[in-house]
Amino acid sequence: IKLTEEQLGRTLPGPVAGLESDPALSLYATGEQVIKGRRVALLTADGVNEASVDAMRRALAEQGVHTQVLAPHMGFVSTEEGGMLKVDGTIGGTPSVLFDAVAVPEGKSLEALSQCGKTRHYLWQAYRHLKAIALPGQASALLLASGLPENASDPGLVAGRDIDGTMQDFISAMKQHRVWEREKASCSMPMGQPA
Repeated sequence: IKLTEEQLGRTLPGPVAGLESDPALSLYATGEQVIKGRRVALLTADGVNEASVDAMRRALAEQGVHTQVLAPHMGFVSTEEGGMLKVDGTIGGTPSVLFDAVAVPEGKSLEALSQCGKTRHYLWQAYRHLKAIALPGQASALLLASGLPENASDPGLVAGRDIDGTMQDFISAMKQHRVWEREKASCSMPMGQPA
């Protein structure tokens, strides 16, 4: 953006209450940030593993992070254990731009999620926006289904490990706010139509 002479001549705002800058408010600050108050989308469908959802919620709640259960439809999703889980929003109607990160619990739900174009787009969009993504255990199959790289060197793409290890690395990735190492690759990555 090229600024006009008038724009360049304007006086910039001064410090507020003596504060000139604050890394906690910066999109570009590096290093560990406080994640209390951030939001994570949990992508689910019928057949989700409730223990996996609970483990994710517990780990994130300990950090003060809020989770919302998203599914292809409103109401409830059935769990592998035979229970019902309340849905907070739809995958198609609650886009990833409203969240700081995305996680997919394990379960029989993974088959439906991998075939759902809205789920694949959701993950692809979160990836392009440099957000942390957690895909524990078998949920890592969504990498291929979504057309995302199966690249273990991406610190924000936490996939294939057990739930405890996944959540530990996922929280560490969230504390970096964005996965800046991914920026160049994600900008040149065409949106595919995974099978």
